[in-house]
Amino acid sequence: MDAESQRFRRITMKVLTMQLNSTSVMDIIAYGGAAIGMGVAVSEFLKVNISMAGTLCIVLLASEFFLPLRLLGSFFHIAMNGMAASDKIFKILDLPEPQVGEKTLPEGALDIRLDDVHFSYEAGREILKGVKLDLQAGSFVSLVGESGCGKSTIGVVLAKVLGFDFVDADVLIQKKHGKLLRELIAEYGDDGFLQIENDVNKEIDLKNTVIATGGSVVYCDEAMQHYVKNDIVVYIELPYEVIASRLENVKRRGVVLKDGQTLKDLYKERILLYEKYAQITVKAEGLSVEELMDTIAEKVLAYESTH
Repeated sequence: MDAESQRFRRITMKVLTMQLNSTSVMDIIAYGGAAIGMGVAVSEFLKVNISMAGTLCIVLLASEFFLPLRLLGSFFHIAMNGMAASDKIFKILDLPEPQVGEKTLPEGALDIRLDDVHFSYEAGREILKGVKLDLQAGSFVSLVGESGCGKSTIGVVLAKVLGFDFVDADVLIQKKHGKLLRELIAEYGDDGFLQIENDVNKEIDLKNTVIATGGSVVYCDEAMQHYVKNDIVVYIELPYEVIASRLENVKRRGVVLKDGQTLKDLYKERILLYEKYAQITVKAEGLSVEELMDTIAEKVLAYESTH
């Protein structure tokens, strides 16, 4: 099927090139014909063979005669190309998929095990490199850390690797209240927003899910106790300089800052809370997304084997 798709792409590009060339020819004929008609009319007027009214009539009708022909030709090409392309597409869709076997899984929750898993989108660019991970049925992973540390990015990748769902707690808050985080902070104040964040996070009860929390969730004791009790809390640690470079607009990101508090003050304050609740700490400085994901997976596996 991949080979047929590539063949279809090449044929389509050839057809588009032919259409472009034919459209250019039609443009030359249409605009050239109109120009010739106007030129002849002006020439005959100068020779006093036709009147001013006749000249104006020919000039105005020249474009009205030739340009619609060009438009009609374009529509014809589009229709023909569309029909040919649709036939090719349906032929590709009708191709049989390669059979790789099937297996019926037992009902109920299942443990998930990855053993030396490799994956790449293209040759020479491996994304997953020998991932090994065991996850018990019904477990899920929560990622915490400063805003901008990469929770959402690594969360999506990790969820794909584990075959889990992915949930961004900040997105849940925005969907529930129909407002952006910064709008909620402006309306309810810092304490009011933290109460909202606490209420949403403590109610998250999902299975086989990676959850990326907001950076300020560590101020919500109920929510964090819920995560510690029901899942594995992973703290993604980055130096202040890296966090500051990623958070160009703190207010726009919905970061909770008290009056007179700097971003560095906030960073120092939160580190103690992250370390308090984290069951796993991963130093992310200098790691790519793939390397960070591998490290988290390895640490989760080691944690599960001892708890």
